[in-house]
Amino acid sequence: MYAQRGGVSGSVVMKRFDETGVLSFLRNNYEVLHTQGRDYILSEIDQYLSNRGIYNWGDNLTPAPLPESILSMPEITQDNFRILLPGKIAKAVFLAAEHSGEDCFDVAKRFYASPIYHELERESSKYWWLSPEQLEAAMVG
Repeated sequence: MYAQRGGVSGSVVMKRFDETGVLSFLRNNYEVLHTQGRDYILSEIDQYLSNRGIYNWGDNLTPAPLPESILSMPEITQDNFRILLPGKIAKAVFLAAEHSGEDCFDVAKRFYASPIYHELERESSKYWWLSPEQLEAAMVG
């Protein structure tokens, strides 16, 4: 998918994915990513690279420009911020379970009873800004 979009060979993409950590990212996030569609996965790869300052790999392999609808997102409010939470919470719980060796269900029960979740429920706390990795660290620490 990425090779076709970038107009380069699959071997070039695999080499660059290895060099930039994308392969590890995909492997580490398989549980979440394998349930998503092609566009979501491509977007996650673009975001991963963008977060690391990689915008242009040369050879025409540049992340696609964001659609106008994304650039003009509505304001996040108490009424709509909850749409951001399920994916973040699921990944944070999965990471915590993976690191602790506990069952995901037990970790999820503990998370939903935690002060972190109660803060996450309030838009004004801005905890929704945290990445799943940061939420997992807050759960553990």
